[in-house]
Amino acid sequence: MWLLWVAVALAVLRGAGIGWFAGLSWWWVGLLFGAAFLWFEFFEKWLGLEKKRAMDEMAATRKRRIERALRQKTPPRR
Repeated sequence: MWLLWVAVALAVLRGAGIGWFAGLSWWWVGLLFGAAFLWFEFFEKWLGLEKKRAMDEMAATRKRRIERALRQKTPPRR
């Protein structure tokens, strides 16, 4: 994700003509966007990061559901 943020920041700086970014070739900006595309389309799937992220989200959802159920449970009366 950081690669995408760097590419966006570089595109904004290049488009606004700020500092030495004004003389930077658009190919460098396109290269960063291309690298981000390759990362999200191929390498992330190849490394299994998307499945790990999905499993982490399911585990967090399960934990919140269990905690909510335990909070809602009233103590037994004597």
